[in-house]
Formats: sequence, structure tokens, C-alpha cells
Amino acid sequence: MDAVMQTATVRQSALPLERAAVVEFPEGLVGLPEAKHFDFEVSEEITPLLRMRCLDRKDLSFLVVNPELVLAGYQPKFGPDALHAIGLAEGGPSLVLAVAQIAPRLEDCTANLLAPLLINPASMKGLQVILDPGRYTTRHPLVASQE
Repeated sequence: MDAVMQTATVRQSALPLERAAVVEFPEGLVGLPEAKHFDFEVSEEITPLLRMRCLDRKDLSFLVVNPELVLAGYQPKFGPDALHAIGLAEGGPSLVLAVAQIAPRLEDCTANLLAPLLINPASMKGLQVILDPGRYTTRHPLVASQE
């Protein structure tokens, strides 16, 4: 294990993020079924974002963020099928991340809170879950409006 280990704390648990840490999404991501294995890059230059790099497609990466930093009180409800798919017990330790979309203007940057990434830190398996529409959106502003 690398002597320098960084940790992203989200919700009840922490995911050790080191160069060798790989999260497997057995079903791939929405619209990208071939994208199944990802590692995470921590960089002070983009904190609090993380770079999620696809190991199956070298041309594919995303910026992800702790959704609680975007929307205080963010508490998505995951069904038993989603929990079972990655071996999570209801109420067990989990990591939830939102895919961020970065735009030239800060006020145009958004996070997808409707389809978060649910990760089991014990098994390092993940699933992108599409929540019931209505409560969250795919383009929630990353920063509050200054108006």
C-alpha cells in the first residue's frame, strides 16, 4: 500500500483513494456499459472534485463531487435492488458521488444529482443509480446563485 493515502469522506464512510484503488461498476455507467473499471485521482488543483478515470477506455474520465457539498441534506433513497447489486446492507457504509459538468462560467457548472454513483467501499463495487425524478435534477448548480 502506498505510504501516501488520501481519503474522500462522504456520508457514513470513507473510500481509500490511492493509485491502486479501482472501483468496478459491473453494469458500467448509464449509456456506457463498457465503462466498468475506474480509478480516482486526487489533486489539490481541483479539490473538492475528484477525477474518475476509466481504465477500460483511456479517453474517458469524469469529474465527481460529494453531492452533500452541492446540496446540503442530499439524501437519495436507494432501493434494495441497487444495494444488493453491489453487496450493501441498508444503512451500511457507502460512498455517494455525483458527476460534475464543468463549464467556462462558474455559474454554469452543474452536478448530476438524479443519477448518483453508489459505491460499496468494502467490495469496491459501484453502481450508477437513476433515482425517481422530481426531487433531484441532472443539472443542479455546483455553486449557489449570487443573485
